[in-house]
Amino acid sequence: MAKQTTTDKYLTHHAEPVIEWLEDFPCKLRYDTAIVIPAFDESHLFIQAMQHTVASSEQTILVICVLNCPEQCSQPQRENTQALSSTLRQAGTPKWVSKLGTELNLIETTPTLHWLVWDLSKPSPSTLPLFEKHQYGVGYARKLGMDSALALLNSHQIKTPYLYSSDADACWPREYFTAIPKPTNDSISSYIFPFIHTLQNTTHSTEHSHPVDTPTGTIEAQLYEVSLRYYVAGLRWSGSPWGFHTVGSTLAIHGKHYAANRGFPKREAGEDFYLLNKLAKTGAIVTLKKPIIQLSDRPSHRVPFGTGPAIQKINGMQNWSLEFLFYHPEIFSLLKCWHQIIPTLFHTALNESLAPFGHQGELLLQTLTMLGVEKSLNHCKKHCKSQDDFVRHLFNWFDAFRTLKFIHHLRNLHLPSINFNTCYNKAAQGAIAFLELDNPDTSKPAAQRLAEFSEHLWQQEQQTAPHIAGNVKSRITLLN
Repeated sequence: MAKQTTTDKYLTHHAEPVIEWLEDFPCKLRYDTAIVIPAFDESHLFIQAMQHTVASSEQTILVICVLNCPEQCSQPQRENTQALSSTLRQAGTPKWVSKLGTELNLIETTPTLHWLVWDLSKPSPSTLPLFEKHQYGVGYARKLGMDSALALLNSHQIKTPYLYSSDADACWPREYFTAIPKPTNDSISSYIFPFIHTLQNTTHSTEHSHPVDTPTGTIEAQLYEVSLRYYVAGLRWSGSPWGFHTVGSTLAIHGKHYAANRGFPKREAGEDFYLLNKLAKTGAIVTLKKPIIQLSDRPSHRVPFGTGPAIQKINGMQNWSLEFLFYHPEIFSLLKCWHQIIPTLFHTALNESLAPFGHQGELLLQTLTMLGVEKSLNHCKKHCKSQDDFVRHLFNWFDAFRTLKFIHHLRNLHLPSINFNTCYNKAAQGAIAFLELDNPDTSKPAAQRLAEFSEHLWQQEQQTAPHIAGNVKSRITLLN
């Protein structure tokens, strides 16, 4: 009997029941690339946007669209999702329906563009025992779609090993499906596309479906986007292996790594963060310079946290320049100190390595103790024979999730967050090491200072792209 691969084991034991549903999928169909798009209470405009992206491509594309309705959704939201299902069916020619039910069907809109549609918009699907109805959130939708893509990849019906993940509010440039280099090995677990937020009513306009050079969008979207870039800039400056964006609509994930990490977690939000946290331990995470994906700046209550709720919250602020908060930059200085001493801990006790840092060392010791560092250090020293292995294992313990806990502990007890005005003024004074503004002017109106802030962080990201992060061993190999 042939030995089961990692993908075989995942599809058998951890995937949604997609193999059963795809059992009679036409074996003659072959696709170059697959992309997974959850769609809940969405406009139909993304259908035309995808057609426009694929129009000049010589590749055959399979869009796996999961029409999901969380159990607690409103009737209008369910009706909008059901209307999208009807629009998709009317947009092309039916090619196949699963023998298990009409919840899964294939539609051809052009010879090079097919849509594999999971329709979970009905209140009580006839096949309910196969689904976890209470988990019809975005994490479940991404997992169901990606598991389907993985099954077709495993049966050699999808050629490219990198499976794309996006959202219905995205606009994809024409070179989107050809931007990833042809793989020579599987050391890269995921690619991340650069992104900007644009005005809601232009996101899917064909006039704007080309690379954009500067950030746009509303003040609310710019502010939220700046906070994302500020955080990643601080991580990268500190030497963190986890310095990458975790935006689910900007990913291309290697099938083998996806399977090895047991797929997307079925969460209502944050599923992208938790999967990338694991993917970064099994391979490198590469952030590309181009092409740029445009995301909508719309407010939304579709998920508990993320872009939509953040925009909604900012909308409710009376004075965003005083109310919107950024992590204190000193936190990233402490994070850098911690990263710098990690190699020394192979031979030296933690308190000795921290002693030269004075008060900073005391804060670090308190925070790291709260995170359980001593147990991890003992484990790493016991099982690692070399300093390189020790560093890699300790960084795997101090992952993106513990990094965030580290930051939140310091924020809550020692270094409270600062508002936009204070953050800009510190940057203008050169007091933020990872953010040095060119010719800052603190007398400008807040909106102009925000635009300047946004532009600087955007250009800073672009200048350092492509950026390689993640698993220490894979990253060093690629950098060399």
